Amino acid sequence: MIRTRKRLMTVVLLVCVHSLACAEERSVDYLYMEPNEGGSSAGHVAVAFEEHTYAFQRSTEGRLVLERDPSEHVRWLYAVLGNRAVHRTRVAVPEEAFERLREGFNRRYLVQQRQLALNERLHLGARLLTVLTERARGSAGGEIPIAGAGYFATDGRSPSIERLAADLARVRGAGFVADRLTGLRSELGRLALVPSPPPEPPTVDRYPAGGDAFAERYLAAATGIVAFETLARAPALDTAGLLTVDDTPLDAPERAALARYADILRIELVRVAASARDDFGFPLLVGMARLAALDRSLTTGSLVVLDAYPDDAHRLPHAAIARTFDAARALRDEACGDLRARRRRFVAVAAPVERDYGRLENAANRCVELARGLAEGRAVRIARDTLVPTRAGPFTGLVTPRTEADTLAAAARSAAAVARTYEEAIDQLYRYDLVRRNCVTEAFATIDAILGPETAAALGGTTATGGARIVPSLANRAVRRDWRVVGSDTTPSYRRARVDALARTGNPLAVRLRESNVLTSTVYRPSRDDSTFLFFTDDVLLLRPLLGAANLGVGVGASLVGVARAPFDRGAALEAGLRGALWSVLELFFVNVRKGSFDHVGRDSVDHLARRAPPGAPPSLETPPPSPR
Repeated sequence: MIRTRKRLMTVVLLVCVHSLACAEERSVDYLYMEPNEGGSSAGHVAVAFEEHTYAFQRSTEGRLVLERDPSEHVRWLYAVLGNRAVHRTRVAVPEEAFERLREGFNRRYLVQQRQLALNERLHLGARLLTVLTERARGSAGGEIPIAGAGYFATDGRSPSIERLAADLARVRGAGFVADRLTGLRSELGRLALVPSPPPEPPTVDRYPAGGDAFAERYLAAATGIVAFETLARAPALDTAGLLTVDDTPLDAPERAALARYADILRIELVRVAASARDDFGFPLLVGMARLAALDRSLTTGSLVVLDAYPDDAHRLPHAAIARTFDAARALRDEACGDLRARRRRFVAVAAPVERDYGRLENAANRCVELARGLAEGRAVRIARDTLVPTRAGPFTGLVTPRTEADTLAAAARSAAAVARTYEEAIDQLYRYDLVRRNCVTEAFATIDAILGPETAAALGGTTATGGARIVPSLANRAVRRDWRVVGSDTTPSYRRARVDALARTGNPLAVRLRESNVLTSTVYRPSRDDSTFLFFTDDVLLLRPLLGAANLGVGVGASLVGVARAPFDRGAALEAGLRGALWSVLELFFVNVRKGSFDHVGRDSVDHLARRAPPGAPPSLETPPPSPR
């Protein structure tokens, strides 16, 4: 009996020790996305830490920009819309290394975002000094943009802002707003033009500080002036800066929830207006605009929110939407479904705060933008990040500091030179190069920079990208061969998954023959973004050169037809034919890139993509092996 108890205790102790050892390890997902024509035609890689995925993308300015996206969104973006298989390799790393990697990638993302924002502020500061120079030389014109000021009209009155002004006068005194305006204008006149040292050259791991101190202080005071002038005038909202959800009127619980938040917001804005902080102006402006929008919602019976899309938001032309109408409609349905869920959640909150209302505002913006674009046949604005109301308005009441015009002019030239130098440094730091600096090299270099000499021990292998490892597919093989892999799987491309599913429910041979070409396929819809081709070759190997030869003939023929049609379609058919011929040449040598795109498929289709373990791969993630001891 005693021996049995000892053995049982030994087993329990071993289990506990093994559990603790397992708990000390985490896993990082290395993702390889197969190529397709268009973006990343050589493939793409990313690194995922649970809910967030980080990937280096080439921007329109030719920079490698680190993007952070929800992991499930990445799967939909590549496997469904891009019709590209996503191969996931799970790598075991110690707990401490996992946290360092996750924090390191996030820090690099935040550093780069701050650097890009600082670049814009430096250019704005140079513009401010140029306008002040013109003012000092007698010019009556000139203005600068103030974020948040564009939501208000030049006429009309806002009862909600009038009530806010009355509350502030009751708390701080009747002359509070006038005194603050006088003080801020006086501050601008006294503001000393002290040259600021240029920002330090940007690096990938140092958060940039500062900027032009004079410009920052001037813009902060100017924003405060605009905010208090708006509070004093209590203008109505400019309808051009509003979005209205027309399809679903507010019910009684929603009206009560919006009224509760309006009361909470009014109290908060009184506190903001009385704040001694220099940067109170922007939150006061946006808060007043939201307060007036809440009042409009309660008055009209429909949800009214501020248009939170940035002034320079990317616009998807209606022609592109018309080509992929099903995809746009699916995105609209998803966005409006999210809005309905956000409305329910907002009602359920007893004391809503800014975060709750911001999420509701975000959802309403995306739903209304897509719905209007489809209904009215116009371009649709696209924004990946969280939307923040920043609609800018002009500030013409500039106060010229007590500084000579020549001194201001010299400062303006210096500020412009600093802005150009910083922008050039950013371009150099993040310059994209197909061979030397691409998504693979930057991902591996970031890992090396974070872990240092511990990289090999933490991952189980090296991150070197010499030779052919700069190619995403070969880098993926090296990861699976050299790193401490504990599982892997593949999310098939959308077409492959759909064809496999149809083959299981019907005659496999007939299904695969029907789906092998663009003419009889029931899964694929021709897209004007795709090149001209006839046969899919991503799921055949031995027949690929033969089918590629047929595709080459189709591409050449389409190019000849495109020459005749060029005056009427601006060369679209010619371009599609030439691209089709190009990708077909690779198929003659057993290489497949083109797979067709599926931008008509909704986001919910990602749930139907069953992951599977590739042949010869380590154990799948569905049945992971015990962690290495």
